[in-house]
Amino acid sequence: MQEILRAARSCQLDYVIITDHNTLLPQEVLGEGWYGDILLLFGQEISPPKNHYLALNLKKPVPLQDDPQDYIEAAREQGGIGFIAHPDDRGNSFFQIPAFSWEDYSVTGYDGIEIWNYFSDLGAQLTSRFRALAGYFFPLLFLQGPSPQTLGWWDSLNRRGHVAAIGGLDAHGVRITCGSFSLVLFPYHKLFRTLRTYVLTRTPWQRKPEDRELLLASLKRGNSFLGLHLLGDPRSFSFLARSREGFFLMGDEVTGSTNVFLEIKLPSMALVRLIHNGKPCREEYCHHLVIPAAREGIYRVEVYRVKGRARLYPWIFSNPIYIR
Repeated sequence: MQEILRAARSCQLDYVIITDHNTLLPQEVLGEGWYGDILLLFGQEISPPKNHYLALNLKKPVPLQDDPQDYIEAAREQGGIGFIAHPDDRGNSFFQIPAFSWEDYSVTGYDGIEIWNYFSDLGAQLTSRFRALAGYFFPLLFLQGPSPQTLGWWDSLNRRGHVAAIGGLDAHGVRITCGSFSLVLFPYHKLFRTLRTYVLTRTPWQRKPEDRELLLASLKRGNSFLGLHLLGDPRSFSFLARSREGFFLMGDEVTGSTNVFLEIKLPSMALVRLIHNGKPCREEYCHHLVIPAAREGIYRVEVYRVKGRARLYPWIFSNPIYIR
């Protein structure tokens, strides 16, 4: 655990959430809270062969069950917050890693979806020893971003309800040893500089136990966005809605579409795609953009860095603003 906290501090993280497979033992042994300047939370990755589920805010472990609806409800019964994990994971046939995808699309009661899993994305592209070595040192050459299938499912869910998005690393800190040589594959200090979920809280953190509730509430509501730090620090990104009633964050709901303006600010020039009800409605290379929301619907933002002549690199993915 000290290794994780040291890596988090070196990467200037504010919080870390650890979801171990089928156990809450780390939470039971260590406890949640502030460890110096890092807010540390624990959860459980409920991990049958398929249909993995990330459950937070648990008081006790959720047992494995055949029907994913059963463990979604078991987590909710104890006040848990849940996210479907890496729904379109493809595994890796070269390294004989099976696909841990989500297969039961009839379930209800979850709070969100992990739309971008760093290890699932990168791992699916490492189909040879050469690509594996290149991917370790130059991951940007291989990362694809959230899959179109996951984004399409997420958009369809949000047209009917409110489903938040998170990103995940799937960091396992695997160590390989050969004689006196030892190496940690994708160490924490390296992974923590890649994909992050940036959370907006309603009030500033006070370095008190109450900050835990602020973080969990923001994740559940979708007051957050995903950013690939490898492409540049995205912390100054913002996506807001403005109306007579005031300002609304990602994850918020605006009632009525009259005189509502959407404002997007980027850390630097990049390609912005505004998505309305799952379809692109505006695309512009810019630093700052203000757009009137002419219609009700679900609006979210995708941002791509442009490198070379044509290559688009996935950088930032926002949670939606709901205009009902």
